[in-house]
Amino acid sequence: LQSGQSHLAVSLSTDQAGQVDAASGIRVLSSPTERIAFFMLNTLRAPTDDINVRRGMAAAMNPQLLVDALKGGYGQVSPVMLTPVHFGYTEEVEPFAYDLEAARAYAAEAGEIDAIQLATSPVFDQNVVQALQQFAAEAGFEVEITVRDMPTHLQLIQGEKTEAPNMYFGRWSCGCLDADGVLYPLFHSESIWSKVNNPELDALLETARASVDPVERQAAYDQVLNIVREDVLAVPLYQTSVIYGADEALTWSPTPDESMFLMRMSWDD
Repeated sequence: LQSGQSHLAVSLSTDQAGQVDAASGIRVLSSPTERIAFFMLNTLRAPTDDINVRRGMAAAMNPQLLVDALKGGYGQVSPVMLTPVHFGYTEEVEPFAYDLEAARAYAAEAGEIDAIQLATSPVFDQNVVQALQQFAAEAGFEVEITVRDMPTHLQLIQGEKTEAPNMYFGRWSCGCLDADGVLYPLFHSESIWSKVNNPELDALLETARASVDPVERQAAYDQVLNIVREDVLAVPLYQTSVIYGADEALTWSPTPDESMFLMRMSWDD
C-alpha cells in the first residue's frame, strides 16, 4: 500500500493504522462491525458453575480500558452480546459495570477455588487475552491461559461441555445482522458452542427463531439478553472495528458486515 502496489489493505492492526495515518497518499478507513468481542463462561464445570465466580469475573473486567489502551480507540464498549446493527439489539438491559471492589467481594464469597481455564488461539488478540487474565488477578482470581492452534482450540470448546474450558475468548459474527445468528448458537443447550442448560432460555430462543412477528421476536430477545446478563453466561466486552488502509484515489465506504464489492468502489485518475 505504501509503495503504491495496492489500492487497499485489509484487516490492519491499530499499529499499522498508525503507520498509514503518518504516510502520505494513503488513509485509514474503518467501520464498526457486527462482531462482539466477549468471553464465554462454562456454567457446567467448576469453578465457573458458581455464580459468584461468574459475577466476580464480570465485575473485574474493564472493557473501556481495553478499547482505549489496546485497541487504539477502534471499537466501542458493548452492553449486550449484540451490536446496534443486529435485529434484537436493545439498550434496556443493564450492562455489566467495572467494579473491582465488588469483584473482590464475589471472589471472597466463592472461597478457595481451582484456577480458571481460559482457552484461546493465536488468531485472537493475545494482548486482550492477557489483559483479561490481569483483570481477574486484580480481583483475586487465578486464570490459566492455554493457547492452541485453531483446529485444536475449536475441537476443545466444541467437545464435551462438562470438560470444556471454563472460559474462552471470541469475536462472534453471523453475517446475518440478526440476533438468531448470535444468541441461538451461543446459548441454546443443543448447540455445540453453548455452555449452559436452561430450558427457559431454550424456549425463548426457539420462539424467536420460529416467529415472523418482529414485536414478539424482540420481546423474546429482550428476555434472553436479561437472562444472559443475570446468570452471567457470557461477558460482552466491545464491538470490534475493521480497519483498512486505502489509496487516496479509492472511493469506498466500509460496512458493518465487512463485505467488499468492487461495484461499490471507484478510483480517481
